[in-house]
Amino acid sequence: MGEWYQLRDECPILATEWKARDVLVNSPGHPVLGEELIRSIASARHSVIAINPLLTDARMVDTLVAARKRRVSVKLITELREYRRSGIEYPTRGFEAETATNLEEHFRIVRVLAQERVLCRGLRHYAHGKAVVVDDQQVVLSSANWTANNLGWGSQPSLEAGVSIWDPPIVSAWGNALCRLWDSCPFRLHSLDNDVSLQEEPSPAVPIGELDRLCLDSVQMSWSYPPEHYGIRDQLVDLVRRATQSIVFSALSFYDTERIPILQQALEEALARGVSVTVVVRPGQFLADRYPDPSTRRLLERGLLLRGVERLHAKGIAVDGTVCGLFSANVNPFSLQSNAESAHVECGLFVSPNYPLLKAYCQFIEELNRQATHAYRS
Repeated sequence: MGEWYQLRDECPILATEWKARDVLVNSPGHPVLGEELIRSIASARHSVIAINPLLTDARMVDTLVAARKRRVSVKLITELREYRRSGIEYPTRGFEAETATNLEEHFRIVRVLAQERVLCRGLRHYAHGKAVVVDDQQVVLSSANWTANNLGWGSQPSLEAGVSIWDPPIVSAWGNALCRLWDSCPFRLHSLDNDVSLQEEPSPAVPIGELDRLCLDSVQMSWSYPPEHYGIRDQLVDLVRRATQSIVFSALSFYDTERIPILQQALEEALARGVSVTVVVRPGQFLADRYPDPSTRRLLERGLLLRGVERLHAKGIAVDGTVCGLFSANVNPFSLQSNAESAHVECGLFVSPNYPLLKAYCQFIEELNRQATHAYRS
């Protein structure tokens, strides 16, 4: 067994520096990504449609409610059910004021939003994707949940990243995908005279063909929608197979890749042909007492490099310094390949160097590796 050793106290990523290169990053004292999300929604004139699994931040709540009071259509795909080992619970079914304080904050918040006529729906699987389309003119893609820490102004801010895109073909593709997901949501919150209830209603099947789409030349929108479609996994496998020099993954967690056989095989083959493969995670976050897990140890034995960045939550992949992906998924079976009801709905954007905005994001992912706070030594 090996161990983590510390390289530096803090990851010296400066949000202001990356903002000048159109990458939205949260770093201590500089919540650039969070402020852009708030600004975008606050500027909405007609419509906001978003997917995000977790909402507890008061500023975001106020911004969504204020948009609704301006008669902006606000639609949020989020979590309305709670996944536990004992099964799925329905904490948003019904509303009793005297027990509201005992609910987890997110489930209280969605009730508040429903009372303010913000429309909230839930998917059959865990809505882990993070995207918001404003007025059909802008899409913001990021790694951030809508909590104070993830948005950048909490007491323990996480390192997040994202991009804001205005290109009409890309915005249109994302808006269309979110609308199709919205229509397919079976779980819907209803509010009548301050009585909030959760109902399961008949809904059309998700049109998978509307989810994965070539937005522009070499700009691919991809989704994972279990149990039949794993677009993020397939994009990652394709990039790993085509790599000739280097691969850098960034994710909160990376484990159990042997349960994603085609990805594990692609990684082992890349290492065998001499490609440098580095994985950057948040050290000590998952499986801390038994990490690296067997799948990751097998890759380490074949030459994988494992790095750590404190408070990391930004996600992405950089391949050969030119091709990259920005996505909501972590690298594990729940995010990339699972048919369990708690499996994740994920989204991402994958591009080649022909699209300059995400070339900067590729450079950001590589910079995370260079500025890692920890490294794993076998």
